[in-house]
Amino acid sequence: MRNYKTLPIPDSVWQKPTHFIAFGFGSGAMPFAPGTFGTLIAIPFYLVLSKLPASLYVAAVILITLGSIWLCDKVSKEINVHDHPGMCLDEIVGYLVTMCFAPHGWLWILLGFGLFR
Repeated sequence: MRNYKTLPIPDSVWQKPTHFIAFGFGSGAMPFAPGTFGTLIAIPFYLVLSKLPASLYVAAVILITLGSIWLCDKVSKEINVHDHPGMCLDEIVGYLVTMCFAPHGWLWILLGFGLFR
């Protein structure tokens, strides 16, 4: 049985854009707490999307979620590892879902981060 915590980060993360995205825009390559770093990467995405009306924000998050499911499945098959611990695109999506309908402001961004983690 493999110890998934010690799986190496594939070189393809730095060579293929799809792998880079699936690995949380590189945050999944962190030697510790890749999920936490993936959630940190989500904050700029939230700041951009939060300017949208609520209905468009939700629609964007749904599309991003569906796209990330497809992308992570594709990358998992390409690297022959189901749910590699460095693939943290789901952390980004999860934070965006957490922030649906949250009030604006840094306090809420930090609170959302803490509650999600």
